Amino acid sequence: NTGKPLTTVGAQAPATSDTTRYHIYHDGKIKRENKAATGFAEFIYYEANGTQHNLGKSAFIVANKYENYKDKNGNTQYRQVNGNSYLIDYSKHNKYKNGSIGYKWLIVSDDKRFYLSGLCLAVVLGSMLSLGYAEYHGSGFSKINGSPGESVSHINGNCGDFRYIGTDNTHMSQLTYVSHNHFDWGKNVEFVEALWKFGFKSFLSMPVKIKGNILLPRTTFYKNHHNHIHLQRLSPNVEDI
Repeated sequence: NTGKPLTTVGAQAPATSDTTRYHIYHDGKIKRENKAATGFAEFIYYEANGTQHNLGKSAFIVANKYENYKDKNGNTQYRQVNGNSYLIDYSKHNKYKNGSIGYKWLIVSDDKRFYLSGLCLAVVLGSMLSLGYAEYHGSGFSKINGSPGESVSHINGNCGDFRYIGTDNTHMSQLTYVSHNHFDWGKNVEFVEALWKFGFKSFLSMPVKIKGNILLPRTTFYKNHHNHIHLQRLSPNVEDI
């Protein structure tokens, strides 16, 4: 453009050949720099006013690759296939705060589902940061080898669970079910809408008592989801640069 740059990325050091950098924008857009790198992932969030938040850099974990399939009875199962998946330990990016922007994110998981794909983590981080500052409690994504643990759909770090948000942050200290009066309808709706905008296109949940037993927007009824919402069908608006 007559010598004028069309894109600027701020003052960060150039991405090295072993680092994939995720530029996460407030409107749900993700620009993925150096897609083929398998050494490290770095995450940068951009507010509407252009303010940048560097959310850190951490190593990819080389894991197995899996696929879901239906058995002869029509039940969903999983099996290992050729290739690898590359995962990030959520605990390397589980908190951030700068002014009114940030999050605290706790995963409690008996089967240690602490791992997400780089793109999935970019989607989750963007969703949380787009809402200002809040605290979140979940039960995980995938295990360190890419397998799902007890929930067969949680493969390759691309599907996950969050506990429901309670009023006055009660979800961080006590259980929050769809049947509880401290279920925060407004904040749960905001979070689902943010997750949808950034890339999750399907959610499993159950009817919420305080709203006359209706479902959260964009969600589908699925049994045993009274205490968490399931995130699936990851399909973000990503541009490789």
